[in-house]
Amino acid sequence: MLVGIAVVSHFLLDGLVHVKGLPVAGPGTWELGLGLWRNLPVEMAFEAVMTVAALVLYWRAARDNRPWRRIGMVVYIVLLGAVAMVGQAVGTEAPGRTTLIANWITAPVIFAAIAWSIDRSGAAVPLRRRSPG
Repeated sequence: MLVGIAVVSHFLLDGLVHVKGLPVAGPGTWELGLGLWRNLPVEMAFEAVMTVAALVLYWRAARDNRPWRRIGMVVYIVLLGAVAMVGQAVGTEAPGRTTLIANWITAPVIFAAIAWSIDRSGAAVPLRRRSPG
């Protein structure tokens, strides 16, 4: 179920940044896309807000009481985001198809492995409501 939620949320968030053309239920169906990619500063700000929100959730949910692990994850994500933003800002043309495919296959595995190595003993726990007072 968690994977399904991740896929649906990713699809909906992609609909905000992609140009119109993400079919909701296959070819010929309603298409999503607000095209934030056309306005790079707005798109980058949106991505930054989502990243900060995810880091706040991570920080609150990380069970490991060793602060260097949580700080390490924040530093890693900030550096990863900075590299991605610089790449988007200075890139003049899209990479070739083969490069994109190789990147889409390998990058998530590499980035996830690094994140796991930083947080391997910091299993998340459900967020608890804070009691008033």
